[in-house]
Amino acid sequence: MKISVNWLKDFVDFDLSPEELAATLTALGLEATAESRKFDFNGVVVGKILQVDAIPGSDHLTLCQVDIGNKVVPIVCGAPNVKSGALVPVAAVGAVLPGGTEIKPTKIRGQVSQGMICAEDELGLSDDHSGIIILDIQAALGQDFKEYLMSSGDSVIDLDLTPNRGDAFSHVGVARDLAAGMGTSVRMPQISFDESATPIEKLAKIDISAPDGCHRYASRVISGIKVGPSPDWMVKRLEAVGLRPINNVVDASNYVLMELGHPLHIFDYDRLAEHRIDVYFAQAGQTFTTLDGQERRLDERHLVIADGNGPVALAGVMGGLESEVTDETTNVLIESAYFDPPVIRRGSKSLGLSTEASKRFERDTDIEGLILALDRVTALIVELAGGAVAKGRIDVYPTVHAPREIDLSVSFTNRLLGTSLSAEVMNEFLTRLEIAAVSKGEDTLQCTVPLNRPELTQPVDLIEEIARMAGYDSIPAVEGVDVRFQALIDDSQAFFSQVRSSLVPWGFHEHMANTLTRQELTGLFSDTGAIELRNPLSTEMAFLRTSLIPGLVQAAAFNERRQQRVVQLFEIGAVHHRDETAYNRTRETFMLGLIATIGAHSGAVHWKKPVPRDQFFLKGVIDRLLQALRVSAVDFTPTDADGLSSALRVSSDGTILGTLGEVSEEVRDLLKLETRAAVAELDLAQIGSCRRGAGTAYRDVVPYPVVERDIAVEVPASVPAADLLDTIRLKGGKYLCDTHIFDLYSGQGIEEGKRSLAFRLYFQSDERTLKDSEVDDHVRRVTKELSRRYEARWRQS
Repeated sequence: MKISVNWLKDFVDFDLSPEELAATLTALGLEATAESRKFDFNGVVVGKILQVDAIPGSDHLTLCQVDIGNKVVPIVCGAPNVKSGALVPVAAVGAVLPGGTEIKPTKIRGQVSQGMICAEDELGLSDDHSGIIILDIQAALGQDFKEYLMSSGDSVIDLDLTPNRGDAFSHVGVARDLAAGMGTSVRMPQISFDESATPIEKLAKIDISAPDGCHRYASRVISGIKVGPSPDWMVKRLEAVGLRPINNVVDASNYVLMELGHPLHIFDYDRLAEHRIDVYFAQAGQTFTTLDGQERRLDERHLVIADGNGPVALAGVMGGLESEVTDETTNVLIESAYFDPPVIRRGSKSLGLSTEASKRFERDTDIEGLILALDRVTALIVELAGGAVAKGRIDVYPTVHAPREIDLSVSFTNRLLGTSLSAEVMNEFLTRLEIAAVSKGEDTLQCTVPLNRPELTQPVDLIEEIARMAGYDSIPAVEGVDVRFQALIDDSQAFFSQVRSSLVPWGFHEHMANTLTRQELTGLFSDTGAIELRNPLSTEMAFLRTSLIPGLVQAAAFNERRQQRVVQLFEIGAVHHRDETAYNRTRETFMLGLIATIGAHSGAVHWKKPVPRDQFFLKGVIDRLLQALRVSAVDFTPTDADGLSSALRVSSDGTILGTLGEVSEEVRDLLKLETRAAVAELDLAQIGSCRRGAGTAYRDVVPYPVVERDIAVEVPASVPAADLLDTIRLKGGKYLCDTHIFDLYSGQGIEEGKRSLAFRLYFQSDERTLKDSEVDDHVRRVTKELSRRYEARWRQS
């Protein structure tokens, strides 16, 4: 939110530079920065028009004699508001305008022009090209126009407000905090207007059919107004805070919005059917067109303002096109209402429509302050557009709000803050914030919170207010405070840290992605029901993810577009599926996702031979990880899986742990990944249930040598290597301590439909040195069993 420094001074006195003001507000808890003013022009000076003469043959061009301090120069000007005696910005010869345009002497209609008298758009100050800038503050001729703007213009403060500080969403709200911090008072705007003899009850009727959505609705009617442009002072203030001027009536409501923080809406009274207003929740399928020209389809979540024919505004968000104020409007009905914050938030988010009004209603507004806002905008409209105000106002208030009372312990406050403030000092701080406090016993202050501070609901909120007023920097440091917390990690998830510590040394980086995704990604790797959010921030974040793999593939594609094609990532996170039997019909599962791009990976040194990587590299990583986690009897069996090719199912003793495979070409095209990639997704809960043993056990170093034997067998190509390994382990005897595949061959010398697999077997005894003969006996038993089960032929060459 932007705050005008000059506007702020209307309500509170201070003598601070913009930077000092920003620092003061930040110290009070309103994070603020002074907006630096930058001008994209050079050589523009203040000049005075001495003489204006018409140029023969032209109906709009004039020749002006302009004093720019050190000389008088002729300038041809075509602006309609040029006049003798005016102080104006002059781009003299040699000046450079926004965009790099350099001013040079030119000849126009036979007249030499030695510069240009500038309009706002020509200097990049606004889009206004209706006429030249005429300065209303005296300045020295020849003064640099940038210096003039810095000294005479307004400064702007940018506020980054927390969601709970809806009361500070206005100049008066900021002035309240600033005045409280400085120990001074706030001036409220003066309101004065006359009422006609016609009572408003004869002109309009207000009903609230949804009091749970609209707690209060007040209104006034003004007749005989004249819509036109707003005065320059109002235009400048609105533009300073980032609002575009429209006309004097609409601008008046926006002005009060930024001044008092309460949103208002102005209806064209004559375009309201039956001249009545009703507030109710829309029916499903109901439509109406908002001010931005968009047709909105409504449902029961949307609170609407309706006339005798139907919706004319989306309550608290945006008005309707059919009842907007136009140049022909002569009579208006003003709305000042209080809408329930959650109702406005749901309606705004469901339509993807956020406005200055909805931002404030979502954060809660002052239900008592709406009358002040109503009367303030009425006075401004009468001042700017004329008209007669109907006698009285309609004020429908079905849901009455009462100030909240909170008991505050003085001793607890000091203990929590580490201070030694007296009850009197705390009372003073709270009084500055318009929080009434009276003593209730020796240690208690009974505090009454005003309705403009709805976020103050419990004692710790008031303690924070006291800390703000005391100044965070003034709270003394306390040594020896124990602020340790025991980590609240479920026992079933304690091994997640071991997963991380195992993968990182193997070259994997941890990836963290948003759990929200778009609909088309929810079915790529999972066909179970996806869960849609009721009020998504955007269509890109409308569903809870059903798999970690899409996020990992997108991360790989992101790196690939930045010339980083070697990617190894893992993620530990939750996925969600529809489950009608579960609480809230949602099942949350923590998964481990991995991705490794496929291809030759060079490693970190130039002399190292590139190591080919494929999905079996990832298979090896998973195998080693599960061993580290004490998961035994791991099997990898071919399967079919959505979004994957050459997929393998990972299991342990029949318990399915997950799936791995290569990302299909269709998925890579969708997610814009050119490099092939292997991915895996494992259920961490299932891994946890399959873990064996109490922890890592120490084993004595065996002093006896290992005996190695290599065997190569020719088997049908359909026989899985895992089956051969299982058989070797089964028949290898008690001295077989390890085995692995070290070669795979098919081609010349191998019968068609078969392949050769070479295994290395390791034998060792922890009691003695093994004899070759007994090792050879074990190897023969292994080869015999392989031959019996799989028609394996022992290859000895």
